[in-house]
Amino acid sequence: MYTTLPLDHVNPLALGIKALHQYAYVSCETVLSQHGFINSAVKDMTLVSSKSRCFSIGNETYRSRRLQDRFLFHPFGIEVRDEVRMAIKERAIVDMLYFNPEFHFDRPIDWDIIERVQKNIGYSLTRDRYAPTSSKGCRS
Repeated sequence: MYTTLPLDHVNPLALGIKALHQYAYVSCETVLSQHGFINSAVKDMTLVSSKSRCFSIGNETYRSRRLQDRFLFHPFGIEVRDEVRMAIKERAIVDMLYFNPEFHFDRPIDWDIIERVQKNIGYSLTRDRYAPTSSKGCRS
């Protein structure tokens, strides 16, 4: 890769995706932290692609999570912002559940929407996450 700009003038998300040299989008911890679903600091920028890889460019660190092609290329919930493909929050939630079905979210989740998104993309359903957890009908 080559840039005539200093690295601090280049969009770090776009740079990470370019470094993978393949289709990728920003999702999981990066998107979830932007929307308040993760309150702790997120060290690495999280990308989803067909490669599992950790790398750094300048002061930025990246983590690419490997996703099967049939899910990776499903267009639902992927938007282009500032020339970078990014998951919307619902897509980031279902991506995270794909990688870690027991992941703890720091904010309430609308599990009815998540179930519909999982079905749309073809992910396995995490039914135990949307079932009521007490006799009062509360959801985790």
